[in-house]
Amino acid sequence: MVNCRTPRFYLNENVPIRLVHLLSVDGIEAFHTVDVGNRGVSDQDQLEYAAELGFILVSHNRKHFRQLHARWLQEKRFHSGILVMRMGEPEYLAQRIRHFLKDIYPTLTPPFCESPPI
Repeated sequence: MVNCRTPRFYLNENVPIRLVHLLSVDGIEAFHTVDVGNRGVSDQDQLEYAAELGFILVSHNRKHFRQLHARWLQEKRFHSGILVMRMGEPEYLAQRIRHFLKDIYPTLTPPFCESPPI
């Protein structure tokens, strides 16, 4: 199924806050954990927040969010997607997200857990 929605992103607190600005320059809507007062909130609660608002969650915490994704699938719970990425400079992360939006996102159906390539 092709995905036609314009995604919005929710950046976990381990992702550089500067990425919000870099994405906004491209017209990509993004919010950071700090922006919404969720600093220090558990990974489970971060995913629940993102799911409630229809955001794709972005995190460097690959292990925990892959496990959460698997658990949510088993429990037949829905979220709009998770991007797990290795740490990097905000400009590099923005490039990966732009690539994801252009080449990968249109082919996905949520819920998904992806690690977009360069």
